Amino acid sequence: MKEDLLQFIWEYRKFNSFNLFTTCGKSLEILNPGKLNKNDGPDFFMSKIKIDETIWVGNIEIHINASDWFKHQHQNDKKYDNIILHVVFKNDLKIDFPFPVLELQGKIPPILFQRYLQIMENKKDILCQDYLPEIPNIIKTNWKERLLIERLERKNKEIETLLLETKNNWEYAFFRYLGRYLGGSKNKNTFDLLFKSLDLGILSKHADNLFQIESLLLGQAGFLDGNLKEEYPNKIKEEYLFLKHKYNLTPIPLFLWDFKSIRPHSFPNIRLVQLAQIIHLHFPFFEKSISSINSSPIFININASNYWENHYLFKPSSQSISKKTGVNFANMININVVFPFLYTYGKHMEKSEIQENALQYIRNLKPEKNHITALFKPNEVENKNAADSQSIIQLVENYCSKKKCLNCAIGNKILREEKTKFVVEEEWLSWAN
Repeated sequence: MKEDLLQFIWEYRKFNSFNLFTTCGKSLEILNPGKLNKNDGPDFFMSKIKIDETIWVGNIEIHINASDWFKHQHQNDKKYDNIILHVVFKNDLKIDFPFPVLELQGKIPPILFQRYLQIMENKKDILCQDYLPEIPNIIKTNWKERLLIERLERKNKEIETLLLETKNNWEYAFFRYLGRYLGGSKNKNTFDLLFKSLDLGILSKHADNLFQIESLLLGQAGFLDGNLKEEYPNKIKEEYLFLKHKYNLTPIPLFLWDFKSIRPHSFPNIRLVQLAQIIHLHFPFFEKSISSINSSPIFININASNYWENHYLFKPSSQSISKKTGVNFANMININVVFPFLYTYGKHMEKSEIQENALQYIRNLKPEKNHITALFKPNEVENKNAADSQSIIQLVENYCSKKKCLNCAIGNKILREEKTKFVVEEEWLSWAN
């Protein structure tokens, strides 16, 4: 038994609530279980109960054992002064509390525990996968809408933090957020460290010179350290050393970059030379990316300079393979960078129509298809557009992988159902009777 499961049982009254009595023998009627509190303090606010003939309104605390009250030191915390009921699974203390106690042991259907354990002990990536075809589409659709907003709100907080750090410089904040995305999971922090070390004003001064932009980005990233054997990298290094002295720059250490398990097309140095092209062709790119959100020409057909056509690193030539970005690359930047920024911009400026536009745009884009979205079959959770795929990623990363089934609308529905094809009806009836 876990406390969050007991909270769920109380919130949705998944126990036998007829002929309830407190541990001291008084009759108890639950008029309103209250509102679940997800912050510090009592578990439920604004609860309403009737004990004998008296109606009480206040807070309720939930524990597995009655002794947990003292274990958690609630007796010394004034936030718990207005407790009208202590709900426990097991009353393991034979003492008089200053409030009534309700013991739920023996009042909860065994089938609910069976179903919860069946989900929690599942070895599949999606714990409730066997139940998904049973869940009504309206529940899945509404939950995906909430997940999309939840994901955008999480990104909104990240962007707002960047805006604080950059003193509301939208261009610089966008630049750093874009860098985090280009870095992927392995190098996002290193990209951010790099962009913190290089003032955007310096890049803007040299935006018309691709060679200088490349030298600044690659040099600050530490990729020009050491002995370079070819003519082009040595020229870039010479240019960087001049600019480094001019602007008093300090490069970040080369060892911070992670190349393990990354495809050559996504090597951090390749992303930097592509970014150099974007800066050269489209700076300032925040305003341009927002204004051209439907077509996104800024991020399509971005190529690396000639040297990189047959190089992935500063090493002898490799096979000639184009590094040009395509529609999929542009869509991914739109989904993960531009749309969240547009959403935050609308919220920051208190213009709800801009936020609505961001939501509409993302619904019109093709869905992401990756190892996360592939976890669900079409008849389980639909992935028809980018809004769906963002919702699925939010679901897996923040609920499924963390086993937060009780906080998930789908898991909640499964546990609230009194019958599913996985529960024998006679077993439920035998317990209820």
